[in-house]
Amino acid sequence: MSLSWAVPGTKVTYHSASTMEKVPAVVVGPSKLDGDFLSIQYEVKGRTITHDCAPLHRLEFAEETKEPRLPSVLMEELSFLSGKPHHLSESVLRNYDKLNSGYLDLTELKLLFTDAFPDEKFSDADMKCLMESLDLNQDGRVGLNELRAFLRLYNPSTKDITVKTALIIIDVQNDFITGSLANPYDATTIVPVINGMRDRFDVVVISYDWHPHDHCSFTASHNAKLFPIKETSDKFEDFGLVTLLADQDRAEHQQMLFPRHAVQGTEGGCCPPDLVVKDSDL
Repeated sequence: MSLSWAVPGTKVTYHSASTMEKVPAVVVGPSKLDGDFLSIQYEVKGRTITHDCAPLHRLEFAEETKEPRLPSVLMEELSFLSGKPHHLSESVLRNYDKLNSGYLDLTELKLLFTDAFPDEKFSDADMKCLMESLDLNQDGRVGLNELRAFLRLYNPSTKDITVKTALIIIDVQNDFITGSLANPYDATTIVPVINGMRDRFDVVVISYDWHPHDHCSFTASHNAKLFPIKETSDKFEDFGLVTLLADQDRAEHQQMLFPRHAVQGTEGGCCPPDLVVKDSDL
């Protein structure tokens, strides 16, 4: 293959993987050939984009210009030029779904990974492990949502995966530790455990139970007859069941009753004072 097109100043034309629009660009260098791989810089509408180790045997040509363009999986950086929402996951799935099944089988997944990580060699054992990691519903193939989960982590510029970890703290609130719904197994002991592990994670998310004062799950609400129910009793007990009648938001259903807890703006709804909470937490 002639590399005359890779000389700085050469104009090239790409086709956007997501919109099928033509994207004009110019080679600005440096470019070098290393075995079967190419490293090159492009300037596109004032922005310099570097693609390292693009597999030459997978470079495609625009029919009108016979100029090379990169495969869809490496086109993410160019998609911003169209000004329209792009659907990278759908485009990648179409590009590698050779059987048009709507999924990627093991062979198709290997093609994708060969392009995505051109410096790596994937054995059958490697691919089996990767399939098991991506195949969240364990049906033996990778669907659109599973592919999307991978692409969120894949960096097409550096050809690697960047993983962020998150600690999700759920309902660690006074009412569940020392209040009206306190855990009977000394829930206070969980707080230092959380404090000790939180700095190992990139992101910490804190989730709250956050009820209005007269919530439909509160025993007191039904003893005050605040909600229409099937039952006719005058007295309800904690952890019993009532049947809430259908309304415009939901069908008739059963509801377990609890003591009033985690009410918005109350001390019981707050985190315990010894739980470490930072401004950076979500």
